[in-house]
Amino acid sequence: LRVRIITALRFEAMPIIEHYKLNSESSTSRFPLYRNENIFLTISGVGKENSSAATANLHAASGELPQQPFLNIGIVGHRRPPTGVAWVANRIVDDSGHEQWYPPQVICNSIARTAVTTVDQPEQEYRDDTAYDMEAAGFYPTARQISTSELVQILKVTSDHPGKPASSLNAKKISTLIQINMGNIEDIIASLQ
Repeated sequence: LRVRIITALRFEAMPIIEHYKLNSESSTSRFPLYRNENIFLTISGVGKENSSAATANLHAASGELPQQPFLNIGIVGHRRPPTGVAWVANRIVDDSGHEQWYPPQVICNSIARTAVTTVDQPEQEYRDDTAYDMEAAGFYPTARQISTSELVQILKVTSDHPGKPASSLNAKKISTLIQINMGNIEDIIASLQ
């Protein structure tokens, strides 16, 4: 199976592109596309609308094959430190639309589980025991329409928390957070395949 990966930021994508030696595909799409024989990756930009559109675009650009794995990878804020902790989403909440989804937990590995709440602006208060992102609620329902829900998963890495706000992040820190989790990313990709 060919895994389709969606990240919001180029800095999230670069460690994955380098690790898997993904090649840039020339495209007229607004979403950059990288690939090798088994992995397709696109960069959506921030926000659930961008994530939804990039997911649909990636499906079309990768041949519209049915029942293929989709994986959203990125950074999140969380109430619980430290930074660098990887999470698999076991619940997705759209903070503005109040919808919820529960990705099936069929991947049995040691990565911690958490709810992911998709917000429209970067989270400042970390009021609930959940990860905060800006893409999952756009990615998940779109990918679930294209593939079976067991093959649609989300892996996020804590980048900020009450003691270390999102304003302290930069490109290098974001790439490093993804880089130190390449083992977890490899594990989840292998499980999906």
